Amino acid sequence: MDIGLKSVNDNITDATLSLNELKEGHLQQHPQYSINILEYNHIHDPYIIEGVSHHHERYDGSGYPKGLQKREISS
Repeated sequence: MDIGLKSVNDNITDATLSLNELKEGHLQQHPQYSINILEYNHIHDPYIIEGVSHHHERYDGSGYPKGLQKREISS
């Protein structure tokens, strides 16, 4: 799920540093980076793609990257 973190600069993923909005926005794109890596490696199963895409979404809509909520999130 988090293989896309490899596409995020190490300075952003360093837990000892605080995130500004720009860095946080970049970090929150890692699910899409993960999907790009999966598709590049010919993994197109919709269940896998949705699971990776939605793994930081929250039932109340406070998650990312799309702010999905309730039934919009794959189970």
